[in-house]
Amino acid sequence: MDLGGHTGELTLKRSDRANHLHLRDFIQDIANGRIESAQPAPPEQSGRLAKIDQALAASEALLVHVRKLLAA
Repeated sequence: MDLGGHTGELTLKRSDRANHLHLRDFIQDIANGRIESAQPAPPEQSGRLAKIDQALAASEALLVHVRKLLAA
């Protein structure tokens, strides 16, 4: 499977009735960035993650401020 520049491989057993669950978990792990790789993340991934972290921090600060206003 190729997804966004990542390649993954999964082997399923014919007799396993939970194959659909294994496939779901495999796809979710790739989509959420939890892939098994010894290679470091590409630079654009790190920059994008930093922007997401900044946005989350700003959102959390805003929530704290709104909660203080509501509590007053």
